Amino acid sequence: MTIRNHYAHKRGSLLSRIHAPLNVQARMARRYDGQVGDLNRWVDELRDGTGESVPCLDPDAASDGVRILMLFQDPSGSSAP
Repeated sequence: MTIRNHYAHKRGSLLSRIHAPLNVQARMARRYDGQVGDLNRWVDELRDGTGESVPCLDPDAASDGVRILMLFQDPSGSSAP
């Protein structure tokens, strides 16, 4: 497997279950913190109720004053063989 985001890898912020699993675990451990906590609890309920793959919101991407939320398809399974 090749690391494609060398900048994130160098600064220690790569989110990859293969190349940087501890980064992913740390981010997931904080998914209920801050601005996105309530939304991620809602995501958990939605997953449990529908069985769908719904991505969590990144606690590091949220900030005060944001007026829009964009939800995209969860890419985690799209590149699986």
